[in-house]
Amino acid sequence: MKPVLKYTVVGLAAMAIGAPTVEAAATWTTAQAKVIAGIKNTNKTQNTNINTTRNIVNVQASTLSTQASTLSTLTTQANASPSIATNFSTVSANGFAYLSVFCPLGKHVTGGGMQTSDPKVVLSSSYPGGGSYWAVEVLNLDSSLEFFTVYAVCR
Repeated sequence: MKPVLKYTVVGLAAMAIGAPTVEAAATWTTAQAKVIAGIKNTNKTQNTNINTTRNIVNVQASTLSTQASTLSTLTTQANASPSIATNFSTVSANGFAYLSVFCPLGKHVTGGGMQTSDPKVVLSSSYPGGGSYWAVEVLNLDSSLEFFTVYAVCR
């Protein structure tokens, strides 16, 4: 009479892959456990990689937020109301004069000009200088001393 072997599902799977004995089924079960452990370790590694990627994305998002805030501050400063700096002087009768006016510290000149009450005081030249001041040169065609004012628009 032949011995009757009882196989578990693992044993049948072992038989299906060519494991003729119960010992082979146990070996197969051990191998299966190692594969499952390897899959678990792979999952842990993938979860670690996902968390690392999330951290990198969070840092990048924080950096972008800081850059956006800086850009917003710079835009606000650039769009801030301009200030007007002034300086005045005299030009002698039938004379020539040069005068400049500086912007406050930290501001840059964006425009400028000159004003006088005498139409015989004419603007010869008007220009920015070095980004921080405005300069004018005037000629007085009148026979008397005249006043003039230089303006600088600063931001």
